[in-house]
Amino acid sequence: MSNSLPLKYRPEYFDEVYGNDAAIKSVESMLDRDFKNIPKSWLFTGASGCGKTTMVRIIARILECADTDYHEYNAANTNGVDTIREINATSRLSPMGGKVKVILLDEAHQLTSAAQNAMLKMLEDSPRLTFFFLATTNPEKMIPAIKTRCVAVNMKSLPSNTAYSLVKDIAEAEKVAVPNSVLKAISMACGGSAREAVKLLDQVIDIEKEEDALDMIEKTISCETSVRDLCMAMMEEKPWKILSKIITDLDSDPEAARRSIQGWFSKVLLDKGDIKSAMILEAFSENYFDSGKAGLILSCFSVFTEYSRK
Repeated sequence: MSNSLPLKYRPEYFDEVYGNDAAIKSVESMLDRDFKNIPKSWLFTGASGCGKTTMVRIIARILECADTDYHEYNAANTNGVDTIREINATSRLSPMGGKVKVILLDEAHQLTSAAQNAMLKMLEDSPRLTFFFLATTNPEKMIPAIKTRCVAVNMKSLPSNTAYSLVKDIAEAEKVAVPNSVLKAISMACGGSAREAVKLLDQVIDIEKEEDALDMIEKTISCETSVRDLCMAMMEEKPWKILSKIITDLDSDPEAARRSIQGWFSKVLLDKGDIKSAMILEAFSENYFDSGKAGLILSCFSVFTEYSRK
């Protein structure tokens, strides 16, 4: 059995993707066009783990892009004008091993305003054999001019029943009898993320006792519960002593927690148009790849400081 189910079962073809039927159908129809009419610039949006990068890699395969001509950049790490200059220089080179060159810029909303503006001409005047793909969890942070230059593809999170089918099929392919209760628990705990569902299955597939497997999944859910408690504490303007206790007990990865907090307050903002939610979203807008838990603590303290000033 593979030591890494997420890698082993990462889709390589559209018919291996679970969910997002509408998005796949739309993409396939565009790829069926004459080569000269296939869009050169694409914008993939959707929550973390919903399959944006996977879709781009499948498209690259269909376009017959060789590994040597496929380039991924993460704007969370390199987000300035120099990155755009590097991408532009790369895009001008002819494909080395395949028919086309594919360039993916992940977390594109992390680009500075100057970098996004520098990208405009590159998207408008891309080389004939180069395709650009932007992927983002926060499309609202992209400047409008970029959005209008790209074909938009929105990826949805998986419904729990689809997530259940995914992990059930993988367990059967691995010839491992995973209890139905465990599969259902995974489908509920993954938060609509195919990647998280397969990661959870990978963690429990070798656990013989049903109770032990459910306990491990419960720990994951507990982390989400702690994040929800933190959101509620900020929303209800609890004292710093309470906030710090929740943060101290939080076992979740800081960046994963930040995304969950943003998701929670995005829903509140959409439902209520609450100014406080907008303020909190802004406080958690920057990633924690470098700062880690210290960044999470600082964001929480900035929120506490803001409502303490009232």
